[in-house]
Amino acid sequence: AVRRFTFEAWKLPHVTRVDSLTNFQDSFAVGDELFIKDLVAESADFGEALMKYVRKVALSEPALVNRLVSEDGKYTGINLTVNLPEGKQNAEIIKIVKEVRALAERLRQESSIKEVYLSGTVMINNAFYEVSKQDLLTLIPIMFLMIMVFMIALIRSISATMLVFMVVGFAVAMTFGVGSMFGIQLTPPSAAAAPIVMMLSIADCVHVLTIYYKSYGKHGDKERAIRESLRANFTPVTLTTITTVIGFLTLNFSESPPFHDLGNLVAIGTIAAYLLTILVVPLVLTKLPAVKRDKQSKIERQLASLSEWVLINKKWLVVGTGAVAITLFFFISKNTLNDEFVKYFDETITFRTDNDFINENLTGIYQIEYSLNAREDEGISEPEYIDIVEQFADWFRQQPNVMHVQSISDVYKKANLNLHNGKSEYYRVPETRQLAAQALLAYEMSLPFGLDLNDQVNVKKSASKFVVSLKTISGNELIDLETAADAWLKENAPEYMRDAIGTGPAVLFSHIGIRSIRSGLIGGVTALLLICGLLSLVFRSAKLGLISVIPNLFPAAMAFGVWGVANGQINMALATVLSMTLGIIVDDTIHFISKYRQGIKQGLPAEDAIRYTFSTVGVALVITTIVLVAGFAVLTFSPFVMNWGMGLLSAITIVFALITDLILLPAFLVQFEKRDEDEIPVFDPANA
Repeated sequence: AVRRFTFEAWKLPHVTRVDSLTNFQDSFAVGDELFIKDLVAESADFGEALMKYVRKVALSEPALVNRLVSEDGKYTGINLTVNLPEGKQNAEIIKIVKEVRALAERLRQESSIKEVYLSGTVMINNAFYEVSKQDLLTLIPIMFLMIMVFMIALIRSISATMLVFMVVGFAVAMTFGVGSMFGIQLTPPSAAAAPIVMMLSIADCVHVLTIYYKSYGKHGDKERAIRESLRANFTPVTLTTITTVIGFLTLNFSESPPFHDLGNLVAIGTIAAYLLTILVVPLVLTKLPAVKRDKQSKIERQLASLSEWVLINKKWLVVGTGAVAITLFFFISKNTLNDEFVKYFDETITFRTDNDFINENLTGIYQIEYSLNAREDEGISEPEYIDIVEQFADWFRQQPNVMHVQSISDVYKKANLNLHNGKSEYYRVPETRQLAAQALLAYEMSLPFGLDLNDQVNVKKSASKFVVSLKTISGNELIDLETAADAWLKENAPEYMRDAIGTGPAVLFSHIGIRSIRSGLIGGVTALLLICGLLSLVFRSAKLGLISVIPNLFPAAMAFGVWGVANGQINMALATVLSMTLGIIVDDTIHFISKYRQGIKQGLPAEDAIRYTFSTVGVALVITTIVLVAGFAVLTFSPFVMNWGMGLLSAITIVFALITDLILLPAFLVQFEKRDEDEIPVFDPANA
């Protein structure tokens, strides 16, 4: 079955090499003759003698054990080397994976082999595509449905809900339409722009609709209600749009291009949602039926009670909430910046379970690759060079999590053994350059086309490829191992070799992950400072700008504190949550402070200005929070762990934002408001 699979695999698109147990190039000497042939020839009969010989070679050959054959001999692998064409890699990956799966299924049906596990770089790229497609086809419709139900229940108007979703649909369409004009591609991170833009669009609409219905219920005049809603919301909605755009554009600090795309797409969508909310929603409202509501809703009554409770207990709330926040801040230190790209997928994804099985029973797909340069052409046959490569391989074999090392020194040792008629004492590095070159030439001349040493040695024989296969480990562990290897080279390798650099997809992912995590956090802090500075200018008050830091910083900080207790692993996606949710958090703060400022300008005392703020913007804040949390909560059902973690941490952050804005922020505003309140009229909720 393995022999047949190997033969059929050569026919797959873009496959340039197939390595397996059956086509392993077994080399041995008989007298003065060197023989190199497939371990199991196409015409071989599977007699007892052959099976014993195959088992002996398979369990003793360094090139096979823990690479293509497990140590106990229970499992074997087939390695396909794929050379993808430029430009249409995604389409070709899908095509290759489809044909490989079909071949594996035929193998299951037509042989005694019932389990075939597929892993590797091509498979993980395909898994990214399949999970993104699955989320778009399942979670996004569910999210739409859930948000629609909540909107109808909270706004109590089917027509208004349909208006909101019209805005959402146009905003999302404009986002990806403009994005495609700029060449932005859909990837798992950038695809998350759709639900984010959807929820930001809803937030803008809810603020306009809330004031509209409140005014219409009071006056019964549709046009007046629209004017009052626009007058009350234009400045805060404009500000929230600017701050949200700033927040998401800071994702460009990330060193991962897909997160640049996510930030840029959401920035485009935020502007689209703003234009639709300000220009289209008022026009459509003039044509929609409106129901006059004379009674306060249950949410309004509860918010009125909450405002009184906050004002009565303001001093204790500042102290108590601050103590809780500081406690959660302490747990932020329990988070570690880490990434494991195989674990981006949960165990419902076939790629994840297949990879875990292969990692447990055969070999690992994580690899560190080196190009080890010699000092000159043909220099890889220099005994000093081969000896250093051998020492480097021995050092790696002693490290934890290393499963296999592929080194040109093993080829030289085997070739030297063959030149000396298989005498075990000659399984060593050749003593002279001439002997090494002779051994390598004799070995190469006997290899068949397609299975030569071109994957290990360059044409000029001035460098060789060195590959270390690892168990599935974290990005931090891989970078630590790579750093230790670099230190070994600098200390032990000659001048011409010590600058060799470890590379490969696993190394790339690990460095991108760690650097993106750091740059994402830096981007979030930068956005926070820019936004607070902007608010100070807009409100013409350094005091309000500083106070706004509290409800803008605390929610994310407390959420990361909770995450430190519950999980503690911060990956590339979670690092973007600070930048991503900051725009949403600031929306609530701006609307609250804007309404509070309006109350103060009307001559209300600080406490009455807080009551006024609760009565005008409180409902909108509660509705948008419920809708946003419900939307992000849907992402927690994604099998793609980056979306799952991002959705959960974002939902936690947004809940903390509401708590901060409705409890801590009003308490702070009242405590620090130093106005002369003599002869200021008493607030009357009926006239709000």
